Amino acid sequence: MRLDTLGDTAIDGNRRPGNIGKHYSYVISMNAVVSNYKMIQLMCYGELMWNQYKSVIYNQTMNNKGWYAYVGPTIQVKMNKGWMAELGGSYQTRIVSAQFVLSPAGTVNVAIVKKLKNNITLKLNAIDIFYTNQPVGEIKNLYQSEAGWYSYLDTRVITLSLSYRLTKGKVNQIRQIKSNETEQNRDK
Repeated sequence: MRLDTLGDTAIDGNRRPGNIGKHYSYVISMNAVVSNYKMIQLMCYGELMWNQYKSVIYNQTMNNKGWYAYVGPTIQVKMNKGWMAELGGSYQTRIVSAQFVLSPAGTVNVAIVKKLKNNITLKLNAIDIFYTNQPVGEIKNLYQSEAGWYSYLDTRVITLSLSYRLTKGKVNQIRQIKSNETEQNRDK
């Protein structure tokens, strides 16, 4: 896939940066689930992307480019008596985005799940337990300058949730059958 974005803006005859002159992006992504159906299930999403940004910013040529990779696995382990444990997280490599270069970052998440009844689930979830998902980066193409940033975000979160499933999917199944019958009647 290729994406192009065009345009600097002209205000009062002077060229000022607006949008990036050109942006090329090529992406490959995958989503996979591996399960033995009894105890363990592994879910994983990943992507690999090439970005290139070309523009003139304040009379300075910018041609920033680079690869970016992301992986987000989650493993679920079913235990006895309706208990389940989850271990997941994510990792992203260095990202080039126009003038900005973000440093690598990642998270580790854990959860304990208890199925109380067939339609009621209790879940205790901890996100970014090692507090590692903190944005750090630098700003490129600044005339005779260097700049960077480090942000302290509230990424460490613990939640307790109670879920109640209202149906077992029978209503959706009936709707599907009726829509199939409607389609068949149109062909007649």
